[in-house]
Amino acid sequence: MANEGTAFVDEVADILPECQVKILRAVEEKKIRRVGENKEREVDVRFIFATNKDLWHCAAEETFRKDLLYRIGKFTLEIPPLRERKCDFAEIANGLWNKIAKNYYQPELDYENSRIAEDLLTKEELQILLSYDFPGNMRQLESVLSRVFIGWSNKSFKGSRSEILRRVIDNEKELWNSAKYKEELDKKQTKCEKILKLMKEQHQDFWQVIYVPYIRHEISKDELRKIIVIGLQESKWSIKNLLPLFNIKESGEYKKFLNFLHYQGIKLRNMKVGKTEL
Repeated sequence: MANEGTAFVDEVADILPECQVKILRAVEEKKIRRVGENKEREVDVRFIFATNKDLWHCAAEETFRKDLLYRIGKFTLEIPPLRERKCDFAEIANGLWNKIAKNYYQPELDYENSRIAEDLLTKEELQILLSYDFPGNMRQLESVLSRVFIGWSNKSFKGSRSEILRRVIDNEKELWNSAKYKEELDKKQTKCEKILKLMKEQHQDFWQVIYVPYIRHEISKDELRKIIVIGLQESKWSIKNLLPLFNIKESGEYKKFLNFLHYQGIKLRNMKVGKTEL
């Protein structure tokens, strides 16, 4: 179906090994064999792959083929979280707003709001949105804007759009700061502190208590980042002091440590007091 076009393969890291072989052949040799056929067909397809996992670590765990990784990893594009895309925020928010408006707006039923889908968010409304970091990223932003649109386009609502937007954002902040979510954050913080305690008091190194559990998906990327930040805080934001705290002593391990963090998108020198989100 994608011949002479583009095939988008989502969550490529979760594809079974036997299917990875077939994808490799399609990418490498531009040939496929349809189910039930005994002959190969040539295809001309541009592949785009997406994943939320680190393929290098999947390859290290032997759950992902290295030859496929090298073949598809010629050009990679990392999509940062919404809170790190402030310069794109207005375009993203307005794009979602128009999408929502077109989905909800029915001109035959609502003539009075006939230009509703063409409205853009004002500077004031964008500032209200920018006051929140959207931990749920794009899906959370779309959910917020959907609620705003439904309330604002309701004829019984008398307030301004910015007013209802502010209410929805305040409600989001209240939910995420509630006891339930604080408890979850506290658990993560305690877990991170326990890991640091193992390294400091029991002299276990970074590779034992952090790297291996991370590869096994027992530690999330968010928790990894928190551990690094807490370690930097204790070492007075000095990478040199951080290494003995993590029991990284050999010079070769230092380079391996930095490469590992680089592949996770964690840059130690960019982590400054007050600017790193725990």
